[in-house]
Amino acid sequence: MQNHEEELKLQVIILTAFLTAVAFLSYTPMIKAQLNWVESPGLAADYSAYYTAAYNFLFSPMHLYFRSSMQNFPVPNAQGFVYPPWFVLFVLPFSTLSFPTSEKVFALFQLCLMPVMAYLVYKLLEPKSELGYLATAFVVEMVMLEPFDSRYVGIDIWPQVLEYAPFFAALAVFPIVAVKAVTERRRWARVLLTLASVTIFVFTAGVPVAHVPRVFPVRSGAMKVGGAYGWQWVLGQSKVLELALILAALVLAKKRPDLSLPMLLLSSFDPRFTLMALPLFVYLVAKGHTTHKLIRGLIYSIVFLVVPFILYHGVLLEYISFVLQGYILAPGGGGSFVFWDYEWLIFYALLATEIVYFAKEFLDRYPAFSKKILRI
Repeated sequence: MQNHEEELKLQVIILTAFLTAVAFLSYTPMIKAQLNWVESPGLAADYSAYYTAAYNFLFSPMHLYFRSSMQNFPVPNAQGFVYPPWFVLFVLPFSTLSFPTSEKVFALFQLCLMPVMAYLVYKLLEPKSELGYLATAFVVEMVMLEPFDSRYVGIDIWPQVLEYAPFFAALAVFPIVAVKAVTERRRWARVLLTLASVTIFVFTAGVPVAHVPRVFPVRSGAMKVGGAYGWQWVLGQSKVLELALILAALVLAKKRPDLSLPMLLLSSFDPRFTLMALPLFVYLVAKGHTTHKLIRGLIYSIVFLVVPFILYHGVLLEYISFVLQGYILAPGGGGSFVFWDYEWLIFYALLATEIVYFAKEFLDRYPAFSKKILRI
């Protein structure tokens, strides 16, 4: 049993290493050139808001949200800052660098978080069988790739599921057959390894695989460029950091909700995704019978996040006022429910995580039903 579990871990490690390589290769000047954003003033437009917010946080905190036309900004025409004030803590270490350098280092920091996210998914789902591994592999793929192009179909993803099905299948099978081919020298494993490798190459080496109308052609890097991750990197967004914090909060919820609750609050750059993760968070806390520790977590959140940012020039109160005036009480909601392209990467990742986790819990609770599925 121990050898089997070690084999499953090895499969997840192989998959994670491969997807990490894909993620790093996607963040290149070639990718940005492919999107025709290299000469555009929109490059890293969202990061300009973070960079300016770090400056304002230190030198003009009263203008963190409600800016004055008399201010001097480190980045001309910077975007407005809309996140909770504690988000600035993640940007401050990079704010001493020049803006272009700071954006690149911040992006590399987030790229380094991608294998961490895969590890967090593994710790959350804890696969014990090949079926569990395949389910975990699916979630890891959704977390690290998120290939669906929301500008093309929105949440109607079925056409793209059909388009990318061979790629998903090859990615999931690749680690299994690779381990079998090396450790057991099975001939069938070598054949499947060859087929999986060819399929992955076809989808990533610039070979068109379908003729589905879309904004960008299905070519090298399109799994990233055509979807949410492309805009995450181009605009200098922080959704990878946000997703990593949410996954960490969910993992901690299993045994340490006293630390998980502050982590969940810390991750609430966009409260919509915090609310989306809340059902699984509550279930994990209740399942672990650690609800009493939430009180301690609430105290930690108030002491270390709420009170300091109220005392520091009232920036938390300014944020609450900004949200009320700009979103909740604004005519038409102020666009508060608009989903930008890069936001789909968190949506699909959390959706896949929660579906797979609750399906796993259902099958564990009803093993007879699980056996019927395995027979099928």
